[in-house]
Amino acid sequence: FEWPLFFVTKFIKKELDNVKWTCTIPHLTSPHLTSPHRNHNFILSTVLILIASVIIGTVLMFVAYSLPVEPMRKNVAKSIDMMMKEGGRNSWAALTLGNPYSIADGFTDSLMLNIATFKNNEYSSKIQNAMSNPFLSYENAGNNSNPPYTERTSTTENLYNSLKNKNEDKMFVNTYSRYWHGYLIILKPLLIFFSVSSLRILNFVTQFLIISLIILKLAEVTNSKYSLAFSISLLTIDPISTAVCFQYSTVFYICLLSILIILFKNNSLLTSKKYFDFFMIVGICTSFFDFLTYPFASLGFPTIFFLLINKDIGLKNKIYKMLKFALAWGIGYIGMWFGKWIVASIVTNENVILNGLNSVIFRINGVRADYGGAITWEWAFSHFKDIKGFQTIIFMFFVSVFVTFFSLFVSLRKHNISLKEILPLVLVSLYPFIWYAIVQNHTIIHYFFTHKLLSVTVFAVLCIIIKCTGDKNFNAQQIR
Repeated sequence: FEWPLFFVTKFIKKELDNVKWTCTIPHLTSPHLTSPHRNHNFILSTVLILIASVIIGTVLMFVAYSLPVEPMRKNVAKSIDMMMKEGGRNSWAALTLGNPYSIADGFTDSLMLNIATFKNNEYSSKIQNAMSNPFLSYENAGNNSNPPYTERTSTTENLYNSLKNKNEDKMFVNTYSRYWHGYLIILKPLLIFFSVSSLRILNFVTQFLIISLIILKLAEVTNSKYSLAFSISLLTIDPISTAVCFQYSTVFYICLLSILIILFKNNSLLTSKKYFDFFMIVGICTSFFDFLTYPFASLGFPTIFFLLINKDIGLKNKIYKMLKFALAWGIGYIGMWFGKWIVASIVTNENVILNGLNSVIFRINGVRADYGGAITWEWAFSHFKDIKGFQTIIFMFFVSVFVTFFSLFVSLRKHNISLKEILPLVLVSLYPFIWYAIVQNHTIIHYFFTHKLLSVTVFAVLCIIIKCTGDKNFNAQQIR
């Protein structure tokens, strides 16, 4: 999805540069007054890129919904018994749900597969289905089933009944139109050829190869210490869960591919001044593919890699670029999301804009997961203290904070580390907490995957420690 947008962006920029902007007011035609021209070009190109992105996204979704569904249903049916046993919140490392680190979101995966395998009905066209994203729901899912399923497995039961054509008299069509569900342009074609079990293996192999390439390239352009820091930060995301859970994979792939582009194309992006467009497209892709998991990671990780590679840039310039990147990402993310609401409202004759706005208000409101009052520090602590390993997490957190500040104190005195080296990384390390402060409801309800965003903080803090202790490369004797 990124490459068509790069070509569109390049074309738009070229055409705008060829336009001769004229002004009839004499005193404004001075060649020194070029900022209005540049601002006009900037706003126009940004709007055109967003419009092009919405059009491309709509076309890709229409193509995905034009694919034959029966082969997909047969392949998903091969793994449905496995998914029923796993349940909605299965854990690969624990028998209970007390450990959020190892939880795979089977609940949402089942919903994604239900949407992907929905049979086009005679009441809706392909373009309407592409924008409304219908799926089948079972009216008694999670209540009166045999065996007794809980609410956590209701989406898996919906998928089971849909694939097995059971309880058809109790099934009804539901829609999920406020998200793009862009993952379908990849998931649907793959399901034609692979089962869910096979896709998990393919997912693991693909992610492993991309991560390996990033580690090798990062060690080449910076040094091996940062590769080690990146590897450790990935443990916060839990690569096993991202391999077995489609829900967690979308943002993870966007992060990895964005990092690869920065590692291989940094010089060309700098010289052509395309970094703003790049981060805008990353935000657009995040909005298109992600099902609202830990999206801010696709801003945090690429920003850290930019800072590591371009360490000679001055402090003010670094902070200025960080603000530009955040603005570009936000414009792309919000603009693309709002674009779906507009197109879906036009195509489906439903007020998707109002639906989306209500959802956003609910997610950013400080309403508790049990819908019974405001989120407070006391409630959050009492909510998390029962999680297995919570005491260990708290202990490790304070140890990490102590080690970080101690390293900063010692290194600033001993190695005379410049502020421009560490301050930008400190700011990036705060990105997850900015997201948590804004999207409070979503963060608390989905704590078992929103914690993955802290991988940005872990990576930034480790990079700070490396800079404070000397970031010279390892040599063969040190490794041995």
